[in-house]
Amino acid sequence: YMGSVTVLPLGAAGSAVPTGMIVGANTGLYVPVGIAVDSNYIYVTNAGWSAYGTTFAPSVTVYPLSDINGSPVNTAPIVTISGDATSILSPWGIAVDANYIYVADGHFRSVNVYPKSYVTSATPGSTINLPPTAVIVGSGYFTGGLSPAGIAIGPAAGSSSPATHFAVNTPATATAGTAFNITVT
Repeated sequence: YMGSVTVLPLGAAGSAVPTGMIVGANTGLYVPVGIAVDSNYIYVTNAGWSAYGTTFAPSVTVYPLSDINGSPVNTAPIVTISGDATSILSPWGIAVDANYIYVADGHFRSVNVYPKSYVTSATPGSTINLPPTAVIVGSGYFTGGLSPAGIAIGPAAGSSSPATHFAVNTPATATAGTAFNITVT
C-alpha cells in the first residue's frame, strides 16, 4: 500500500488547501505511520508492506523541504534508513532534534537513535543500513506488552538546554496523550 504525505499550512483548519504533497511510486512511502520535520527535511517512518509477492521493507524515508512547492511531487527520498543493521522492524513514531533521529520501534519495544549525519553526509538517493548509535529500552516502560508508538522530544522541565528528555506514548495501556518520560543523557 503506497502512502502519501500531505503538507498543510501551520494553523490550518476546516477545508484547508494543502501547500504540497509527496505521493507516487517513486516516493518509497509504504504504510507511512510517523512524521517529523526540521528546518531542512521531512522524516517519515514506513511500516512496510507485503502482498502479491512484493515486499517493501520498514524504513525511515527523508525528503528535502525544498520539494514542497505547492504541487504534488513523486520524488524519491534523498535518503532511506532501512536494512537488518538498522534494527528497524516496526517503526511508528519519529522525532528529531539538532543532532539525532529518534525512531520508536514497536517490535523491539525500543527507541532507536540515529545520528543526523546518516542523512546529511549520505549520497542522495542512497539507502543507509547502519546500526543506531543508541537503543533506549526504557527501564521497564516497554515491558509486559507495551510498545512505543508516538514520540516527542524537548527540554526537561525548567531547562533551556535542548532535547534532554523525550516522551513516548505506549497505546497498549496508556490513554491518549499519556507520556512516559525517559531521561537521555
